[in-house]
Amino acid sequence: MKYKHQYLIKEVKAGDTIEVFKTQSSRYGYNIPRKENTGSTPDAVEKNNQRLAEDTLRQLINENFQNNDLHAILKYFIENRPKTPEQAQKDVQAWIRRLRVKLKKIGEELKYIYAIEIGEKGGVHVHVIINYVDIRIIKETWPLGSVYFVPLYSDGQYKDLANYIIKQTSEMYKKKGWSGRRYTPSKNLKKPKVDKRRVDAKSWRKKPKPPKGYMFDPSFPLINGVCEVTGLTYQRYGFIKIKTYKERYQQRRLPANDLQTTERAL
Repeated sequence: MKYKHQYLIKEVKAGDTIEVFKTQSSRYGYNIPRKENTGSTPDAVEKNNQRLAEDTLRQLINENFQNNDLHAILKYFIENRPKTPEQAQKDVQAWIRRLRVKLKKIGEELKYIYAIEIGEKGGVHVHVIINYVDIRIIKETWPLGSVYFVPLYSDGQYKDLANYIIKQTSEMYKKKGWSGRRYTPSKNLKKPKVDKRRVDAKSWRKKPKPPKGYMFDPSFPLINGVCEVTGLTYQRYGFIKIKTYKERYQQRRLPANDLQTTERAL
């Protein structure tokens, strides 16, 4: 016999993180009062698209990158600035081809996600999240300007980085009237593991327990909320793996101080 009430649960496991979202549904035993259909405003649609883009980017970074991989920022010399986003795309793709050739010769793989940002005054720079490689090779293969490097944090959660990239590119796309993807990933990235299922219960535990080896993720605090439109409840929270200092230290390929010293020397 089918259970009278069910709720939906979606779990996304990406790298060292797990994101959980639970919600009721009118399809599974819950009565939803009919609401007036007022339609969605352009701002509401844009806000939702931005949230979805940030969710996808965050989970992709969490799944594929880790401690001391790099956030590289490619900048242009004034005389080399592209006049169109299409030209900037060609510049970045040409750089990736040169970089991939160099790395292939030494047996190293290239994984990346990049996003192009154009400032108010026309300044162009490219945000590139990339697996750790010799930064001298990155500089050698980008002759159009300078490169600045920031090592990724060691906790496995890159919410702030994804938020920044999506926010900056969304504002640019809105002002310029552009459309299309806000970022471009390499084809060899792994996809986060997504598990969607129905649970035979009317509601859920108000305070869930982390799985063994995990703790609550401070970036995703527990929220027990109510949807303003339907009046149905939802719950959202995140877990992150517990790591000792020793484990984090062993994952490092190049200490941050050495990276900064190498940058100054180049």
